[in-house]
Amino acid sequence: MPMGRPIPVVFFKFDSGREPVREWLKSLDRENRKVIGEDIKTL
Repeated sequence: MPMGRPIPVVFFKFDSGREPVREWLKSLDRENRKVIGEDIKTL
């Protein structure tokens, strides 16, 4: 499948500045972060 220009990923952020999805990703072990990161890049 041809790849177009990358689309920036923007995580949801509360007014307080917390980013729950980013926090969750950082809590995962390295292997799972890598797998999910690749999936996000594919999207």
